[in-house]
Amino acid sequence: PAAPPPPWEDDGPPPAPADAAQWGSDTGASTGADEADFGIDPDDPLYAETTPVSSGSLVPDPGSFQEVVDLVTAKRDGKLKYQLEEDVSLVKFDRANRSIDLHLLPTAPQEMPNTLRERLNLWTGHKWFVMLSRNPGDPTLGETKRKAAAAELARLKTHPAVAAALAAFPDAEVAAVRTIPGAIIEDETGTG
Repeated sequence: PAAPPPPWEDDGPPPAPADAAQWGSDTGASTGADEADFGIDPDDPLYAETTPVSSGSLVPDPGSFQEVVDLVTAKRDGKLKYQLEEDVSLVKFDRANRSIDLHLLPTAPQEMPNTLRERLNLWTGHKWFVMLSRNPGDPTLGETKRKAAAAELARLKTHPAVAAALAAFPDAEVAAVRTIPGAIIEDETGTG
């Protein structure tokens, strides 16, 4: 005897369960079943992403690409945040038309633009467009931050106190620069 066709090739309707009355009629009548009856945990993050958001949880449209990254950070999507900072070059950001034009670097996953679009649509309640460009745009946000940190480090090495310390200890290196919360930054220009 021939084996039955796989379920995805079967053209016939699925068999009715023995307890079909419990599930309601074909008209979609409610049976009083809730998520717990189906093993769905409303606190599960995967379920939360598919649940429509209420208007009280929508956020305003980001005004810049950096605000998009800040929103992704606030929504705790670390993977997408990394991709936006390291794997794309911003070509154009247009808040009025809710469009973002990106150039994907070779390390960028091909699905990332769709993921970004879907998340922005979900979080803002507005339709966003994420387009791809063949032409590179601005340097990546990560590259820009690293260049700024290197420039700040070079600037600090010229400060008289740091220069004196480096002269006194020739093998010393400034490895990192951190801002101390509440610290008073002195104005070196003498203008107040």
